[in-house]
Amino acid sequence: MGIATAPAATCTCSATVGAPDAPPAVYAPPPALAPPSSISPTSQPMYFADRPRAQKSETTALVLSLGTTAAGVATIALAVDSQDESQAILGLGMALVGPSLGHLYAGELGHAVLFTGLRVGGLALAAAALDQGGRDNETIAAIGISLAGAATLYDLIDAPRAVDRYNREGGLLIMPTALPTSAGPAMGMSLGGSF
Repeated sequence: MGIATAPAATCTCSATVGAPDAPPAVYAPPPALAPPSSISPTSQPMYFADRPRAQKSETTALVLSLGTTAAGVATIALAVDSQDESQAILGLGMALVGPSLGHLYAGELGHAVLFTGLRVGGLALAAAALDQGGRDNETIAAIGISLAGAATLYDLIDAPRAVDRYNREGGLLIMPTALPTSAGPAMGMSLGGSF
């Protein structure tokens, strides 16, 4: 008896080693940032750094301006009662210069000289107009007094702010900032200062 045998199966396999060639990489530039001038800060400044000089007190500036002005007015009132001309001149000088002492303390000499001059000029204009008499001169006198009063009031209000300007000068301001990008808003930090 013969034994039938099946023909051996053959298999032909092939394999490719390695990945096909990848396409060349394409460079994508980073998202564009908006110019710093168009970015609005999102909160209050965090802190100041690199201050080149000691800080000054806003309270001290206000006390110098308001205290000296009030003392001058009080001195004038006492001089009127006592008929003391020298005391009246002293009080007038204190009342004219006093409002600008806060700015002198803050180093703003030019401002102090200018606004003291406005007060002196306003009162001199008023005195000259009243000396001439007449309705028109009364109006001029009112203008002069108003000028002196406005310069005094402004100095008293601005004295603490003058110290704040002094303290900020040369400082480095750091604050969180929203940075618009092509992918949406991103948080960052901005630096600023006055020099």
